[in-house]
Amino acid sequence: MTERKFQLDLPPGFEPEAVMNYLGRSAVSPLERISPTGFQKSIWMGDAPAIVGVGFGTDHADISLRTMNPGAGDEESALAIISRILGLNQPVDEFLEVATSDPIMWGLVSKRPALRIPQAPTIYEVLTWAIIGQQINLSFAAALRCALASRCGVDMGDGWRAHPRPQDVAELEYSDLTSIRFSRSKAAYLIDLSRAIVRGEIDLDALAATGSQAMESSLTAIRGIGTWTARYVLLRGAGFHDVVPLGDAGLRNGLHRAYKLDEKPDVEKTLALLSPFSPYRSLATYHVWMSLG
Repeated sequence: MTERKFQLDLPPGFEPEAVMNYLGRSAVSPLERISPTGFQKSIWMGDAPAIVGVGFGTDHADISLRTMNPGAGDEESALAIISRILGLNQPVDEFLEVATSDPIMWGLVSKRPALRIPQAPTIYEVLTWAIIGQQINLSFAAALRCALASRCGVDMGDGWRAHPRPQDVAELEYSDLTSIRFSRSKAAYLIDLSRAIVRGEIDLDALAATGSQAMESSLTAIRGIGTWTARYVLLRGAGFHDVVPLGDAGLRNGLHRAYKLDEKPDVEKTLALLSPFSPYRSLATYHVWMSLG
């Protein structure tokens, strides 16, 4: 592999723990590796797989980019992907101003005011995760994700795999996934979605350009994608700033505890509690999640 190194300035107070926890969902993964001071992650630089390494300093990150193709990628493209993973382009300061209006939310936010929402490198990657994670626990979802990567992710050597692309998953049969513990319905949702993308019937980046409401409507029209899945993708993949993943168990539990409610909030109550933080409800949601530890 060819390796290049460069640096990325970090905003004041940046908290690496958030992205380390997000990428460290699997103790052993062919897609990511976590260390005490940073992480490595496989990404796609155009049509070429690469491994990006991020080592956190006090006010900057030391970046390494290893590519199988010496001509693949450039510093600007790599920094754009890394900035996305780290959530560097989010309106943290604007959200902090809004959050001060609610003493309870501010009690959560003031503990970690620089908190940012880590993003997946691509919308397809986070949509894959969201479909896999429907109605199962985190550890099993992480295991299925790793199994999918091992089954059809591009082999990069030394135990590394690049995250499967739509064309990689589209070539599978349902039985290829049910044999690695996917339910038949999840296998169908994921493979059918990937085939539709390959045929040009779905363009995830183009959907993101239509805005959050239009993208949600388009996603929920796809078999196997409900409101929670679509909104999780809007928040973690498309990077929209005003998303409330209705029905999310962690969000309901966090609001129940933070606001000392008699019962877990329903949809109406969830929206009422988070409405004061619009148009930055994604960050409000993330602080509630993180308050659960």
